[in-house]
Amino acid sequence: MKQFIAIAAVLITGAASAQTITRKAEFKKGQQIESTSSMKMVMTMEMMGQSMDMVNNYKFTSKVGVTDVTATDNKLNTILTRVVMDMQAGPQTMSYDSDKKEDADSEFGKAFSAKLNTPVNITTDKKGMITASDEKADPASDIMNDMGGGMGESMSKVGTSLEIIANLPEGKTFKTGDTWIDSLTDPKTNAKYVLNYRVVSIQGANATISFGGTVGRSGEMQQGGMTMNMDLTGLLKGEYTMETASGLVKAKKLNMEGEGKLETMGQEIPFKIKIDSDALLNRQ
Repeated sequence: MKQFIAIAAVLITGAASAQTITRKAEFKKGQQIESTSSMKMVMTMEMMGQSMDMVNNYKFTSKVGVTDVTATDNKLNTILTRVVMDMQAGPQTMSYDSDKKEDADSEFGKAFSAKLNTPVNITTDKKGMITASDEKADPASDIMNDMGGGMGESMSKVGTSLEIIANLPEGKTFKTGDTWIDSLTDPKTNAKYVLNYRVVSIQGANATISFGGTVGRSGEMQQGGMTMNMDLTGLLKGEYTMETASGLVKAKKLNMEGEGKLETMGQEIPFKIKIDSDALLNRQ
């Protein structure tokens, strides 16, 4: 009996280790997906011999609907349904909740009015790369980019990977323990990312991928209507869980710590920054 158990254990282990993943974006027409993402950013600045903390918390809720699926592409629409923000800079605080009617006339309410509950139509190929989008530039996009310090781009930008799809290298098959390196240069924000990925495990319907690396940026940015120069270097690390059959990212965590300086109106302001973010996907 023990021999049979041992043989079964070897067969099970071998089958598990033989599982592989590839880049894909498999959807079903009519499918509805809700995604929630949150981010906490703590920025400590040194100004005129004094230290000041900025603590910002953001939460975004979006829905993705699959309107059509063909042999070559996926047609989707994305809708930003809720935005919640709490910001503190020294003794000053500000908050915004798109579900509260009293916040509609605030600065953020006016900026997000055109973005909230407005469908954006997107087409992706079968690998999850965005090939067409009718998203238009608006104040809300600029604000969201500013909030992350110019760290990220819209999930609707043509030529980028759909955010809810695992960004695996194309044309390759990976198994547990495999690694790869990815780099990205964003000309809009002068940011460069270099990340090392590793397949931690592939078990059943899910795979877990860990990553870590560096981010650096140098150049102009807009913040609160002001133009300033930012130099930043930081370390990134995180992990995500994906569905092996569809390529969908079910959950993702990201941590970044960095330091740098801001230059504005002839003044140089050293800072340290820490960002913690996570995202969850729910099928409906």
